[in-house]
Amino acid sequence: MKKILSEILDYHRRYFHLSLYIAIALFLAVLIAFNYLFDFEDDYIDKLPQAGRMIGLFLYQGLPYLVICLLLYIFNLQRTWIKSRGFWLRFIVGFLILAFSRSYTRHHWLTQLFSGIDLVFARHVMHNLWKFFTLMIPLVVFYLIADRHKTTRFYGLVFNRFSARPYFIILGIALVCILIGSFFRDIQDYYPLFYRYRGHVFAEANNWPLWTAILTYEIPYALDFINVEFFFRGFLIVGFTRYLGPHAVLPMVAAYCALHFGKPMTEAISSIFGGYILGVISYHSRTIWGGAIIHAGTAWAMEIVGFLWRLA
Repeated sequence: MKKILSEILDYHRRYFHLSLYIAIALFLAVLIAFNYLFDFEDDYIDKLPQAGRMIGLFLYQGLPYLVICLLLYIFNLQRTWIKSRGFWLRFIVGFLILAFSRSYTRHHWLTQLFSGIDLVFARHVMHNLWKFFTLMIPLVVFYLIADRHKTTRFYGLVFNRFSARPYFIILGIALVCILIGSFFRDIQDYYPLFYRYRGHVFAEANNWPLWTAILTYEIPYALDFINVEFFFRGFLIVGFTRYLGPHAVLPMVAAYCALHFGKPMTEAISSIFGGYILGVISYHSRTIWGGAIIHAGTAWAMEIVGFLWRLA
């Protein structure tokens, strides 16, 4: 725990640039205001046909990333990336993979296998599994083709020299906050998502033991957070450090904020701070597993608390 806090403070002390951070804050404030004032992603991008939605998501997440890179260039903190073919190849390939993964969400073929409540549950399970096949696997293939012989540590998937203990301590602290927050009615009404998406009805209708349906939902649900960590804290930080140095954290934060534009505005704002902290951790550790433990563990904790309130 002390080591992680020390790393965050050390990063801030060594690389904090007041003018740059003010410029980033102003840019993100304008970006957030624009999105939520016009409900741009939900009302425009999400209503495009798949090809148009893919292009829209590529630009909507890729451009904020590039704007922060340009700010690094303007403030003379990192300039070599702009002429690097490796940077542009990885930027285009990475954000195209992300856009494709997010643009296809309908899974019409499921209607041939499920209907009614069963279809609702199956779609949400498949939505979480889909990103594993369309985000993580393509990036792993790209790594094996383009980056296997470089010092990118498999985009943070490695376990060597990784100690999980500090992250479970942080998760324990987060669990206390989650328990306190669970006394609010809106949290109780929203979680667990398993019940929200009628997993219990699916289990009863198909004569499944309840625990089987719970695992069917919760394992892909946690896997989705690992996919997010792999792309944002792995690919965009561990994979781009050689182009952007320690400042690779900052463009990632902008793209990570844009990822949350389909969610409540407070969540998009909080993602800036959470993304920054997890990004610094990933930069120092060169692994995604600390962030994955915190991210997936927090999500599962919300589910568990929701189940407990159901039993109360």
